[in-house]
Amino acid sequence: MHIQEEAFTKINEAFRHLPPLPSQARNLPKYAVWSELPPGMSDDAADPAHPVQKFPGRKVGIAACLVVLVALGIAASLRTISSHKEVALSESRIGLEEVKLENLEAKRSSRDGTYHVTARVQNLSSAHTLGSFSLSLKMIDRIGSDSADVVGEETASVQVTVPPGQVRGISEDVTFASLPAPRGNYEWSHVITQVHAR
Repeated sequence: MHIQEEAFTKINEAFRHLPPLPSQARNLPKYAVWSELPPGMSDDAADPAHPVQKFPGRKVGIAACLVVLVALGIAASLRTISSHKEVALSESRIGLEEVKLENLEAKRSSRDGTYHVTARVQNLSSAHTLGSFSLSLKMIDRIGSDSADVVGEETASVQVTVPPGQVRGISEDVTFASLPAPRGNYEWSHVITQVHAR
């Protein structure tokens, strides 16, 4: 709402600076305020009682349209800037270290490469409500004690509302593309990469 009011204020200021139409144009036919007659009409065809006088009405109209377009562009830019600022603020209100995952489990579903991921998420912030977070998951093929290959990596965007100091459960399906057949045992690695507060 603040952005719209600012845009309308700029439009009103621009219109106040437009040059006024000459006073003689008030009693003239509509076509008389244009810089040329309507198509098919000559000077001789004009009403003798109202001789055609050329005024810069077309230029004023074009200027007004340009002012409106510029003002709308400014309003759109202000709206985009405000949106970016809000996103940046939502990412800074809760630190990555203030979101804790516990009991993360991943169970293979009936679809190829898809795993059902569940966990408990705790919001350690004392002031802000957690709204969502990005979870990076790596699938590791562990071969013995000295060899491990990362065979899959995906990022899940988790939508969850967790008030300050509380815990909620999450449940997400994550699909890993082109998983090879395991040579050893699959293990999981996870890290929270982004947090958004409400």
